[in-house]
Amino acid sequence: MDNKKLIEEMKDYFKVSSLEDVALKLGYSKTTASTWRTRGITQTAINKYKIIKSKNIIKEDENSQIAVNLYKDIFTSAGYGTINSDLAPIKINLDKDFLKEVFNITDFKNLDIIRVTGDSMLPHIKDGEYVFVQKGTSPKNGDTIIANIDGELYIKRYHKLPFEKWFRLESDNNEFPNIEIDTDDKFNSLIIVGIVKSKIKLY
Repeated sequence: MDNKKLIEEMKDYFKVSSLEDVALKLGYSKTTASTWRTRGITQTAINKYKIIKSKNIIKEDENSQIAVNLYKDIFTSAGYGTINSDLAPIKINLDKDFLKEVFNITDFKNLDIIRVTGDSMLPHIKDGEYVFVQKGTSPKNGDTIIANIDGELYIKRYHKLPFEKWFRLESDNNEFPNIEIDTDDKFNSLIIVGIVKSKIKLY
């Protein structure tokens, strides 16, 4: 690359308008820019620029990834969603753009992937399918949630009742009963673990 093209690339990369500002970004004085114009940018300065650029590329790549907890056999253990859970998830890194474009997930905090067992949410969620769960989020009417009730895990649709704090956990499959949370005892025995944000469809 010739000197003029390199200067333009550096100015564009550092988002500055002059070679003097490029020199400052690389740790040189402004007067160094005059020498670069006439004699060319030194190899030492070029190497500095390449190192800075490569570090930023790595940083941008890291920022595009998110760590997600994968629980493959979540419904074989009652610990999920409890404070003292000793479950050990598999950590996987997923691309944020991939999650956004394929699964319509835009909030990347506290995401888990768990495997569903049972047919209570048919036809929308099948036995054995994996779902993305966002923990620590308050549900709204119609949200599909994961609930821990007395150590038993349920995947149900949240329906707020028009009285005080009570709500109903509904099954999409009519063959399965709903769960009424309409007493203090029932309310205190329940933990809403999180909201189902999307699913990984099986074929």
